[in-house]
Amino acid sequence: MLPDSPKQDSTLARAGGWLRSFRSANPPPAPRRSGASAVRAAVRRASGNDYAIVPLVAPSSRTDRFLIFTGFYPFAQRSVRRYATQTMKTPTRTQETRLIGAAEAFIEARIALGRVAFSLKELTKESGLSAIAAKFQLLRLRGKVVRVSPRQPFFLIVGPEHRSMGAPPATWWLQAYFDWLSRPYYLALQSAASSYGSNPQALQVTQVMTDRPCRPIKVGRIQVRFFVKRGIERTPTQQLAQAAAPLCISTPEATAFDLVRYATSIGGIERAAETIRPLLPSLRERELKRVLAAENEPAVAQRLGFIVQAARAMKLAQVIYEWLPEKLTVVLLSPSKGERKNLPLVERWQVLNNSRELAL
Repeated sequence: MLPDSPKQDSTLARAGGWLRSFRSANPPPAPRRSGASAVRAAVRRASGNDYAIVPLVAPSSRTDRFLIFTGFYPFAQRSVRRYATQTMKTPTRTQETRLIGAAEAFIEARIALGRVAFSLKELTKESGLSAIAAKFQLLRLRGKVVRVSPRQPFFLIVGPEHRSMGAPPATWWLQAYFDWLSRPYYLALQSAASSYGSNPQALQVTQVMTDRPCRPIKVGRIQVRFFVKRGIERTPTQQLAQAAAPLCISTPEATAFDLVRYATSIGGIERAAETIRPLLPSLRERELKRVLAAENEPAVAQRLGFIVQAARAMKLAQVIYEWLPEKLTVVLLSPSKGERKNLPLVERWQVLNNSRELAL
């Protein structure tokens, strides 16, 4: 063990200064200090001189404390943050800076504009809240605000008239939802047919066509089911008249074509034919030609022609027949039923009738 007495120290120093050199290369650990004492210790360590004279100044603020030691500003700043965190001033948030009730005020403004949907990004941008603060404020508004999906920061405003349903009708917010997703869509199949007055059976699910697979949405008693269609931009659509909100919907002709194409997904070809019959008076020959040319699917057109002729709409059936190519491939009326044995063949449409309810 090395001797520590001053007499022995001086003796070793006169012998060659070995102890001074050792202590200079291995300084003892500095005691924990705070405030200005920590700054002086940091300057001494940075300069390599444990005996450097540092003026004793009582700084008025943390910034003034560092201006004294310009050369060692970064090192001293880190030291103060480590040893004197209690001296660092943190701004106290007042009631104004905390933006209490900002989410509720934003929702009231949306209701005044007649809107029932918003995204988290819109809320934070207009209210000044952070994402976390906005989520906490929305949690306090349960009953007034509901989230479309746990994976998507998109919210619906539930008015008093829709509390029993748990959410506003899907047709009120589908446009805003798909604008937020930046994806095409349109109200399709039986939901579109119901908007045109063809609703032989009560529909509990809103059917929507889009370009990519989506998980079904269920908010309260509101359910939305998505169907995928490639080349969705080719399908003729229009805005639904007298709707509570902007809504894109397929034309009656495109609706009839989609009902046949997606018959296996909506209950079978019989259900599709049952929905198409009330639509026939609203179908226009010119628009039907346009749909057939846009979709360009002869097999679906053959089945549609069979259904239209079975409903005694001869002019529309003739339009479909004139569009079809000369050579047709034999197809089943209902693709879900794969049996082809002993089925009657309808020569005009080259359709094997495997349905017990439909006949010419």
